[in-house]
Amino acid sequence: MTPQRQSRNYLIGSALAALLAPLALVAGAASPAQASAPRPHHVKMYKVEAQVDLSGEFPDNTLTKDLSCPGSDYVLDGMWRVDHVDQANPDTDTVGDERDVQVLWSYGDNLDASLWHFKFHNGADGDAQLKVFLTCVQATTENQHGHSHPIVLSNRLDMDHPALVSGANTFDHTASCLSGEVVVAPGFKFISGFGRPFRSWPTVDLLGWHWGFLISSAPADVETYYRCLRIKTGAAGNGPHAHNLYTTWDSGWAGTHYVIPVNTGYEVQHSCTSKFYDKGMVAGFWIDDPVTTWWLGMDPRPKTRAFRYWNTGGGSVYSTLLCIGSRTGKQVAP
Repeated sequence: MTPQRQSRNYLIGSALAALLAPLALVAGAASPAQASAPRPHHVKMYKVEAQVDLSGEFPDNTLTKDLSCPGSDYVLDGMWRVDHVDQANPDTDTVGDERDVQVLWSYGDNLDASLWHFKFHNGADGDAQLKVFLTCVQATTENQHGHSHPIVLSNRLDMDHPALVSGANTFDHTASCLSGEVVVAPGFKFISGFGRPFRSWPTVDLLGWHWGFLISSAPADVETYYRCLRIKTGAAGNGPHAHNLYTTWDSGWAGTHYVIPVNTGYEVQHSCTSKFYDKGMVAGFWIDDPVTTWWLGMDPRPKTRAFRYWNTGGGSVYSTLLCIGSRTGKQVAP
């Protein structure tokens, strides 16, 4: 080979090497990026429900009902919906309607975080039909990438509110969740007396819970409860590492305002609006005037909560919804 040809081949080889070098750098950089690609976990959330029938006369007009999430999964919210009370009939001296179904208990068990307790009394003469619901989260994320992560739920936080007077009573639960947690499983139990809830709402800092009860049998003693769900999962996997849950209060503390018409069974729906926060798991409702507006309960749908009201005049209500993503975020330090 002549010196000229050797020189030309060397130059061509050098030029190819210069062209290929950036490609080699890109390929070399791609491997670490692929290795650190997000590896989220699925978060299983669902609802359970049951039918409740109440007679219009003693002793079957009062009923306790327990409902559970399967296995060791966690209740995030427990609720009811009054569907129907047999029509009043003056000719047979039958009186009452859906507003006469009284909710005495709706709260999560202290020891078993999968269990919820209800107690109802039908003050109408006609038979009543209700539905009860739970929203549940699996106690661990799905097993993906060779492992799963525990969902972290606090012990139940309890507060007693004795000697509530007749009329509207409002108060905040004195306990508070910590930064990095969200409030779940708000519930109440009438120990004595009776009234009806007209507010069940997060506090301004979104770390506690606000209640309102219209007391009709005073003095009333009401216990209230909730738990705190930690946004960061427990540690697991190689590392180990954790993941953050996607959580947000859709509409925040201020909520979404509705003026509902005079109606004996008007429904308001509130939906999660982001694809990242796609399951509506805990709801808040707020009635401005409990004398004219009754809350008949609510039912959960995959990303929507449906609230039912009976309104005779005031009709100013608010709703808010804790939305949780069905996929975690990327790996983070435990």
